[in-house]
Amino acid sequence: MKKYIGSLDLLLFIFLCFLCGLIDAYCFLYRAQTFTLFQTGNLIKLIIFYVKGNISEASYSLILFVSFILFTFIFYFVSKLFKNLKISFKPIVLLICMILIIPSIVLKFNTINYISYQNIISGLCLSAIGGLIAISFKRVHLNKKRKIQFNAAMMTGNTKNMIMSLVNGIKYKNKNFLFESFCYFLMLITFSIGILTTALIQNYIVLPNSLYINFGLIYLFLLLSLITMLTITINLKNVDVVGVNDKT
Repeated sequence: MKKYIGSLDLLLFIFLCFLCGLIDAYCFLYRAQTFTLFQTGNLIKLIIFYVKGNISEASYSLILFVSFILFTFIFYFVSKLFKNLKISFKPIVLLICMILIIPSIVLKFNTINYISYQNIISGLCLSAIGGLIAISFKRVHLNKKRKIQFNAAMMTGNTKNMIMSLVNGIKYKNKNFLFESFCYFLMLITFSIGILTTALIQNYIVLPNSLYINFGLIYLFLLLSLITMLTITINLKNVDVVGVNDKT
């Protein structure tokens, strides 16, 4: 049962990596080359546009960057509250994301006035999604004793961990390290495929159809992630019940 839960946990993160690739590529291609998850990109744009005197675009990047920080800060304490109440926060996170993604599709991006109400509302919703995913999904449980740190939203740390696990696996001839490296590699590839999918849709399918297809894919993988997360939660409760019965 616990090996089954570990497999589901890995599957969940694969879904999330593909989803994050879809979302960040969607923002880059359809929303003025901004980012929901890769906040370093927004920070770079913020500074460059201010230097060039493009205040409107710089201000929009600033809003995305600051709101991501604030939402991450708030959601951290909300997640702790749910943990103290012994309520699973992650399924709720995915449900919230399914609601928050709607304004970014419904509200047309204003390329003339970057700080228009449409852009700000949809930008805040996307930043909230980024903060929720970043704070809620941080570890993959491979089995009962082994888990790896992972961020489904940002790949720099994951790339470093992939290389370090590979080096340790070769150095110590340890299959666990090699498997960890493979998991990181698998998720990096999945994230990249998510980006590639959005790019192909945007390149070969005209608006608004490409927008609707991207929206459908994002919703599909949010739904798959939610179903997987609920399955994990239910099975974990069953494991706890079995453990109590065994002791009694």
